[in-house]
Amino acid sequence: MSHPHRRLQRAFFIIALILIALLLYWFFDSYLKQQQNPNQRPESYTVNGARQVILKPNASHGYHASGTINGVAVEFIVDTGASQVALSPQLAQRLALRRGQPRQLITANGSVTGYTTRLNQLTLGNIQLRNISAVINPGMHGSQVLFGMSALKYLTLTKRNGLMILRQE
Repeated sequence: MSHPHRRLQRAFFIIALILIALLLYWFFDSYLKQQQNPNQRPESYTVNGARQVILKPNASHGYHASGTINGVAVEFIVDTGASQVALSPQLAQRLALRRGQPRQLITANGSVTGYTTRLNQLTLGNIQLRNISAVINPGMHGSQVLFGMSALKYLTLTKRNGLMILRQE
């Protein structure tokens, strides 16, 4: 085989390896995201006039779901042990939230000073909540939001067959 053909063969081989690596990355990245948040498009229904969202647990048996705050996409972590909806300072800044009164927050990592704020609109599937109290927690990072009791108190929460059902009357 001539020298130019070997170079061409080697180039095609390298391109094929790169394509395979990119496809594997894309597949595993999508797979891991799905394992972390199986509710990227939460199941939503209206039953007898009540809005209902059904959440599947993730691989760690937690309930994560995609939603929005003031129209901006976020990932909620349903946390019945959190008294407030809580979000990071970076996300609060991106949402242009006003920082209110300082407040001592007791977290899994200890006590921190956070700040009260209000969310104009919080959406999870077809559930929409307005004027929800929240805290800006300096111990949090990224766009994950603890969906705590300041929002959950407006919903009926039930668990059935491993699924979490949130219902808004």
